[in-house]
Amino acid sequence: MIVIANYINSKVIALSFLNKWRLH
Repeated sequence: MIVIANYINSKVIALSFLNKWRLH
């Protein structure tokens, strides 16, 4: 369960990071 949570967490962080890059 922790591994899955970490996987989803990293995906969300990566998506938000890409969104910030696209906004700038």
